[in-house]
Amino acid sequence: MSTVRDQAVFDADEDPEHLVLTGMASDDGEASAVPAQVGERLGIPALTRALDLALQAGHLVVTRISGQTSQKLDLPLPAVVSVTDKANDPRYPNFKAIMAAKKKPVTELSLLDVGLTPVEARSKVELVSIQSRPARAVGEVIADDGQGGRRIVEYLAKERLV
Repeated sequence: MSTVRDQAVFDADEDPEHLVLTGMASDDGEASAVPAQVGERLGIPALTRALDLALQAGHLVVTRISGQTSQKLDLPLPAVVSVTDKANDPRYPNFKAIMAAKKKPVTELSLLDVGLTPVEARSKVELVSIQSRPARAVGEVIADDGQGGRRIVEYLAKERLV
């Protein structure tokens, strides 16, 4: 298990356990940049793509996915963690809760209210170009005339897959 070190701006005596939990996808191109930016802004470590979280004596044990690899990390609090859609089974509100939510007040904050200028709030991600995926090449069909197994092995060897 790896350990993530932090240099938090929080006073550990005043606020010993602090967790900012976010989703994985957002309007940042689904790059999971927002949770990392929040962690940087707060001066605390941020982990993305968490599949599982467990709180243990003032720190988190986080299982996350990185490519095809699963990692288990020990993360001190305070921290920012973004979770994938596989992190839990969502609970859906009943009709009464939906109607009650419509009556709740919504507080709107401006950029100045949260200490940002329009220049700071602008996305740092720029889309340079976009293109369609190329058409898939036609595969090779191997008919089994008694030598099909051998031809498959030869093909896999030629492609350096065995």
